[in-house]
Amino acid sequence: MTRDVDRAIELYTQAAEQGHAEAQINLGTNDYVFGNPAQAAFAARYSELIGLARAANPDALIFAVVPLAYSCFGGVDSKWVTMRQGILSAVNNWSQDSKVKLVETGSPSSRWLDCASDYSDYTHPTVDGNEKFALALLQSMTDEVRAAYPGKCGGTGPTCEGGVAVTVPTPTPEPT
Repeated sequence: MTRDVDRAIELYTQAAEQGHAEAQINLGTNDYVFGNPAQAAFAARYSELIGLARAANPDALIFAVVPLAYSCFGGVDSKWVTMRQGILSAVNNWSQDSKVKLVETGSPSSRWLDCASDYSDYTHPTVDGNEKFALALLQSMTDEVRAAYPGKCGGTGPTCEGGVAVTVPTPTPEPT
């Protein structure tokens, strides 16, 4: 796993050098499902991961994404509640950093995806499920990107439109 983290940080650092200033930390279900770490230990390691992303790019907007699995299983398996609480704790550890943001991906009572029909196996989203997830992420993250980088993300609504949105006043006709 350390090699995977090192490679992810290397790729992220390269992206930062090219001017990309956003990062998503999206814990894979397979990376968590086979363990059951204590919440404090998980939060500490997740907080370290946020720190690695921050060290790679001091100005990055970092999104800590709660895995979709929480919305399907958080009401029936406490390990997913522990995982979500660990991510919340890690983000709270970075509360002095206004560019570390939590992204909720639904809850057991309000799911982004239908657990039976939007997954091929209750773990991996189908093509349609991935499209729904991508759209929901876009809608939940664009305002934060726009606020952090108005020069890169203009416009209104769920997508960025070029640079800063400029309102051009309508000229008042003058008599000649």
